[in-house]
Formats: sequence, structure tokens, C-alpha cells
Amino acid sequence: MLYEEALYTVLHRAGTMSPDQVDDEEVLLAYLQQVFGTNPEQHAEAIERVKKAKAPSYALKVSVMRAKNLLAKDPNGFSDPYCMLGILPASGTPREQSGQKEQRFSFRKGSKRSGPLPAKCIQVTEVKSSTLNPVWKEHFLL
Repeated sequence: MLYEEALYTVLHRAGTMSPDQVDDEEVLLAYLQQVFGTNPEQHAEAIERVKKAKAPSYALKVSVMRAKNLLAKDPNGFSDPYCMLGILPASGTPREQSGQKEQRFSFRKGSKRSGPLPAKCIQVTEVKSSTLNPVWKEHFLL
């Protein structure tokens, strides 16, 4: 049913809204109820059915192509670079975070808020030996 699809979309939104978009879930649900001409009882029943449905799963495709002019870390003047990727759980809205300065994250140490990421949540590229300009051309699904 189209009405339930619209409810599902509102209840399982991904990302954040821009300042000119409505981000209040209750306002959006009330608007859908009005547009579809659904009475309060039908609306509540439809919301319950949608809440029981399986939530969508999301994935991010990341391509690690190359790095340039890395710092030498080995005594021979080169490095053995690799790249680690993971997604940190959200901690506040982008608006709340906009005033904060950029923070670097270490997968080994974690962050002050969340601790280290579990190993199963981390993807790692191949190690490129003795280079400061590695080329990986590797793709990951996070």
C-alpha cells in the first residue's frame, strides 16, 4: 500500500535534513495522514504495521585509490603504508558538531566517547612495501 510505503520512508530516513526541510517526524507523519485522508485509527494501525516491518540496511561503497608524499617511517627512508577504514557511530547531530574542531581518530585507541571499533567493523587495504606513494585501487563495502 502506498500509504505504508510513505510512512516507512519517514520512519526509516537516512542522513540529515537541510535547514529548509522539515525534520520533525511527527509533523511529517501528520502531513501524510492528511494527504492520504486516513482517519486516526487507520493511521495508528498503519504505523504499527510499518514499525514491525524489517528496517532497511545501508552500505557505503568506498574506493581507496592512492596516497601521495607520505612521511617516511622506516630507517630506509620509505614506509610500508596501508589504509584502515571503518564507520564511527553517530554522536550528536551535524549541527551540534559543526562548532567542534576536526578530530583525528585512531582505530587502535578509539575515541574518548566510544572506545575502539570492533575488529569486524574495520576494513584494511593491502600493505604496500617501501613506498611513499602507494597505489591500492581497492574497493570496500562498509
